[in-house]
Amino acid sequence: MGSISKILFITVPILIACTFIFTIMMILSPKFRGKLMARQIKATKYMLDESKDSLEAIGKTAGNIGINIKKDILDENKDNLKNIARDEADIVKDSIKIKARAIKEGLTKENIFCKYCGEPIDEDSIYCKICGKKQ
Repeated sequence: MGSISKILFITVPILIACTFIFTIMMILSPKFRGKLMARQIKATKYMLDESKDSLEAIGKTAGNIGINIKKDILDENKDNLKNIARDEADIVKDSIKIKARAIKEGLTKENIFCKYCGEPIDEDSIYCKICGKKQ
C-alpha cells in the first residue's frame, strides 16, 4: 500500500466516526446545539457590526436616488402639477361659494322643520308630510 492509501485508510473512518458523533450530539444535546447557535449569533453580530458603515452608505445613496427621482418627476411635470393645483383650488372655491350661499339663504328664509324627523315643513302645517306626527 502506498502512503496516500494508508492516510485515507486511517482518515476516512475517523471522519465518518466524527460525523456520526456530531450528528448524535446535535440530536440528543440541546446544550451542544445552544453553543453552536450562540457561535452563529456572535458571528452574525460581528458581520453586522463590520458592515454597519457600508449599510449606512447604501441607505444614504438609496435615499439620495429617491430624492433625485422625485425632483426629476416634479421638474418634468411642473406645468401639469400647477394646472392640477389651480383646478383643485377652483373646485374648492366654488364649493365654498355654494355652501356660503346655502347658509345665507338658510338664515334669511323662514324654514320650519318637523320636531320629530327633521324634514322641512310648511309654516302653517299641523302635521308633518313625511312622518305624519302632529307639530
